Amino acid sequence: MILVIIGAILGLAIGQENRKPCMYKVIGSDTSIRYNSSLDGEITYLLAENQSGCEIDLSGLYTNLSTLYNSSFRHNRKELFISLRIFCYEDAVGNDIHLNSSLEQNKNHKVKVAVQIVLRSCSLFVNELHILKNHGRIWSILQTNSSIIHPESDCSSLAQLQILSSRLPCDTNSRSSAIRAARFFWEFCSKPFETVFNLKLEGCFHEQYEIKQDLLQHTFPKLQTLNLKYVNLTKSFVTYPWTNVYIDTPEGKYISYLSSNYESVVKNASSFPREITIRSSDVNISNVKFIGDISIITLNSIHLKSLNDNTFRNVSGLTRLDLSYNDLEMIDLNVFQMLTKLKYLYLRMNKLTVLLPDVFNWLHNLLLLDLSNNKIKILNQGQFKHLTKLEEVNLENNEITELPDDFLKGQIHSIRTLKLSWNPLEKIPVYPLYADGVAQIFVSHCRINSSSFQAFIDSLSHNDLTAAYVSNAVRRSGSDFSPDNKYFLRRAILDLSFNQIGTIENAVTSESLMFKFQDLIKAFYVSLTGNPIDCTCMPNIPQLISEINKDSVTGIKWICVYPLELKGRLVSSISTDETYCPILIENCPDCCSCFARETRQTANGHNNYSSTIIVDCRNLNITHLPEKMPTGKLELWFQNTSLTQLTARDYFRNTTVLDASHNRINVITPTAAIALTNLTSLKLDHNNLTSFPVQIMSTNIRMLTLANNPFLCDCRIRWMKTWLLKRTSPVTDWNAIECSYNTSKVNQMVSVSESFFVCHSQSTTSISEHIIFPSVVTGCTLFVLVSISLLIYFQRFTIKVLLFMHFGIHSFDKQKHDDANMEYDAFVLYSHNDDAFVQKNIVKGLVIKGYTVLNLYEDLVVGFTFLNNIEQLINKSRKIIFSVTEDTFNDDLLMSAWNIAYETAINNYSNSIILIVDSEIVHKCQDINLRKYIKTGKFIKRKSKILQSSVLYLMPKQTSNKNGEDENIEEISIPMIEDRSDSDIDFKNNLVYITYPDELDNEIRKKLIPDLQVNNIDIRIFENEFAPGTDIRDEIQEKLDQSRHFIFILSNENLLDEVKMFILSTVISKSVLCKDNYLLLLTSENIIASYLSNEIENYLNKYVTASMADPKFETRLLKALK
Repeated sequence: MILVIIGAILGLAIGQENRKPCMYKVIGSDTSIRYNSSLDGEITYLLAENQSGCEIDLSGLYTNLSTLYNSSFRHNRKELFISLRIFCYEDAVGNDIHLNSSLEQNKNHKVKVAVQIVLRSCSLFVNELHILKNHGRIWSILQTNSSIIHPESDCSSLAQLQILSSRLPCDTNSRSSAIRAARFFWEFCSKPFETVFNLKLEGCFHEQYEIKQDLLQHTFPKLQTLNLKYVNLTKSFVTYPWTNVYIDTPEGKYISYLSSNYESVVKNASSFPREITIRSSDVNISNVKFIGDISIITLNSIHLKSLNDNTFRNVSGLTRLDLSYNDLEMIDLNVFQMLTKLKYLYLRMNKLTVLLPDVFNWLHNLLLLDLSNNKIKILNQGQFKHLTKLEEVNLENNEITELPDDFLKGQIHSIRTLKLSWNPLEKIPVYPLYADGVAQIFVSHCRINSSSFQAFIDSLSHNDLTAAYVSNAVRRSGSDFSPDNKYFLRRAILDLSFNQIGTIENAVTSESLMFKFQDLIKAFYVSLTGNPIDCTCMPNIPQLISEINKDSVTGIKWICVYPLELKGRLVSSISTDETYCPILIENCPDCCSCFARETRQTANGHNNYSSTIIVDCRNLNITHLPEKMPTGKLELWFQNTSLTQLTARDYFRNTTVLDASHNRINVITPTAAIALTNLTSLKLDHNNLTSFPVQIMSTNIRMLTLANNPFLCDCRIRWMKTWLLKRTSPVTDWNAIECSYNTSKVNQMVSVSESFFVCHSQSTTSISEHIIFPSVVTGCTLFVLVSISLLIYFQRFTIKVLLFMHFGIHSFDKQKHDDANMEYDAFVLYSHNDDAFVQKNIVKGLVIKGYTVLNLYEDLVVGFTFLNNIEQLINKSRKIIFSVTEDTFNDDLLMSAWNIAYETAINNYSNSIILIVDSEIVHKCQDINLRKYIKTGKFIKRKSKILQSSVLYLMPKQTSNKNGEDENIEEISIPMIEDRSDSDIDFKNNLVYITYPDELDNEIRKKLIPDLQVNNIDIRIFENEFAPGTDIRDEIQEKLDQSRHFIFILSNENLLDEVKMFILSTVISKSVLCKDNYLLLLTSENIIASYLSNEIENYLNKYVTASMADPKFETRLLKALK
């Protein structure tokens, strides 16, 4: 049953005439359905604005609770367990809230109310809490977000308190005396809290709370769970536990601990587990003594540098030990000697470089070992041989280059999850794949290349892999499993994403390797996301994958990166005749590459195979076709060379495909046309042809391209119009072919009237009448013309720019590529140190002229990788302006961006790059493509006096919808997320989670969250989604799967917070495997580099983040959330 009372409810001011009633909204709910055995209900009071001194009347609360008690399953209960939440939206300082009730105490009522107080950003008074005691008792207090409880010596209203989570207010500029005193409210109480068994204390990040000697022991004598954060334990001694009493409950349920617990001096199965957690504190570990029965010890971010053999020697019953986020460099041999019952050991985020061979020998019951984010370089043989029950090993973000041969050999019957990502590993371990219960193996972001992948396949054992798969399948489905089932069960995951695996075909070069490869992809879902998969030569793999996908619920979705014509295609969709393999063959032209393509043809039920030799001479400086070619059936690729004519060659009779597009061919002789008779495909688009031989009609060509040639509409090509209009014409781009007439008018050839296809006759003149005078004139002017021509040639670009500057003439260097689909005019790439120069000399002038200019440091979309951003923006920009300084050569990101821009320009046969170079540093350039481009002379000198005009000259003509900077910047789209059809996330769900450091609570709640909600974004604080007392690790993955984005605001404070770092680590793991920008990482201040883990540092280096100090911060965030 849900009780919702929405609106402003005015409390009755009784007994205090000077107190005004609080204005609030009450939201109540019956939580018995939502929680298995926890609270009966939640009542939340939401107070808007600052109402300091106002009063809340709780009379209505206790009246309405009778409805909850009427539920039949509660009739036998003596108590209702209620969470009373009081939330303010102003700072707690000066925001005092008073409690009152007009109801008299009813001692005869058969049901009492046990209340949990959850306080956020409000101030309450201890002496007013007796109101809650009059109707039952207070069993828990949880202080969050700078809340304050004003102290009183009489704390009798809290006599039955069992759980206390108390935080100090940390605003050092506050006027409150309570804050200046920097003490907890319970320190002022005159009597100890005999019933508190769960205590959490949190001091301040900038000024830690100093625990006095014996303070906790005296105040909380029967404590079972202690959680300390931001405290100072350097001057006092703490022995834990300090009581021999156990808190027991017969039923063993959580709610029973609160209602029917009793004390025992003997540990029973129903005893409440003892725990101690110390986080982000200054601790002298020698001052903390662990003695007796303790279930969980957590020591995070306490600058722990070493452990001695005595640290845990006197501990018994320990099942979980967390030493993460410390400075441990080595662990002594006998530190874990007495911890034989330990099940979970966390050592992540330390500085471990080496592990002693026998350091884990005593941990026979260990289930999980987390060594991630250290500096471990090597593991010893037999490092884990005694950990025979080990189910999960996490070695991510270390410096491991090689694993021992017997790695996890002794765990093939126990291991479930193995994490090795973010290591410089070059080999994949084999034994974990033979584990009969393995579910996940992560080896992403390592250095696995094609050769090591092939070696890995070769090292697999068919028998062991098959036995493990069958055993795993039987365990999951029962004894009736058969390997011959048509549909395989869900496979385990082998994540090899973001490695350097390019050539996969080498892994199946023999029949034996092929069988092993099939075994692998049958037993494991192998992820190769982010690998540079080359599908150029792939005759076998696509068919193998297709066969597996037919019989599998989760198909393999490997994607080709190379060659360009197959980029983005699924490997399983590639047919045999689309791939080709390199060969060494006689008469292969110099500088060209030769390949063989196998083509399968089926006739009468039989497969016939034929071979075609591909000669690839693309992007080379070749002016004439080679005289010789390899013998056999040929495909000739001569795109973007420098061919000027097409002449007949003997090897044309064996040629089926000739691609000579994007060249400078200006004539094709009739003889050459006749020689092309056996061709099936001929590409001649983007050349300089003015006419075309009619003999082409007699060939067998089935596909011909001729667009973007300067044909002349005269009698020589009159036949072409009729031919192009025939249905049998092989010309595929017939409607794009144009011709000119009257020297300048250009029109679609098939639309030009027949009357224009004429040749004007020229009158004959007597040579003798005209030879003398022209010769004299020519002789006199020849010298002058040659001199002027040479001057114009060497200064041709400067002259063009000057004509453009002074007369607006821009008839030269017309753009040859089609940029109608481009969204932006220019994308500027430059070193961060070059910002002032670029803004002044390049960007400013372009913006004034109305061009849309994208900036590398302002317009990348948060959450995507830098390279994905750059690649998409390059593909959407008409011009790429690249400013090269000496810093550029040392910037891997800029050099990668250059190569993407260069490859795009080459592939699109466009002049899309505007290069600005300091000529004095050219000799320092080591990049081959950049040096090659500079040698062409197609660049602007950085020190040129007409730099800005030169850039404007090279810019294309503006499109009609580019009107100004502001308009364009607001309308920038996000190419990376235009197509979400393949995403696993339901984007009808607009849920976005956010987590942030406590010091930003006021700013986030009052400004950022409302601003996002105005834009129809369902934004929720992540931590508030979990019920009090819930272990976040149990539910985090389910919560994340429900959301579209996760905003994480990073600060130096939460880098030391283990819970927030666990959240961030989990979100990063999900985000790197997601196609979209799931994680939006923001920084609230300058981050201290030494605080960063390898995982976070790698993420920051690879993915685009944003700073809250950026004036355009909210605009960038909204863009990323689209």
